[in-house]
Amino acid sequence: NPAAIRDESAFHAALAKRGEFGREAVKRLEEVCGWLITGMELRKKLDAIAKPWPDANTDLRNQLQTMFAPGFIDQIPDDVWPRIDIYLKAATVRADRLPHKPQRDLEMLKQIRAVAQHLKGPFHPARWLIEEWRIALFAQELKASGSPSEQKIQAALAA
Repeated sequence: NPAAIRDESAFHAALAKRGEFGREAVKRLEEVCGWLITGMELRKKLDAIAKPWPDANTDLRNQLQTMFAPGFIDQIPDDVWPRIDIYLKAATVRADRLPHKPQRDLEMLKQIRAVAQHLKGPFHPARWLIEEWRIALFAQELKASGSPSEQKIQAALAA
């Protein structure tokens, strides 16, 4: 509020906050650019799995498309923001492992689909639980947050 700046100390305080805001904005922009690059690289991998594993390909493409749905920058909750990179890494790990255990991937995908089909939009709070569950199922070494489960997701969908 410019009207609140009535002396030199208030001016310097406002100036310092402006600098913090600028640094934070640049950091966030760099993160988003990194996500988009990772998403682009993952889409290239998906081209190779489209024919042999169409179910996994469709699911991974949908995961990317909805994660970056219009307005995604405003819609990602602050506590989820640092996890987006991990969600993308987990999707990449899944795509890399798919040729080695396609049947296992399909079985886990059925579990995901059972709950994901009830999501009411790409940014429903339950979506982030599903992303954590994807980590637990497909890329355990990345360590899911909050012990995700089908029951917790069902509860979040019902809320």
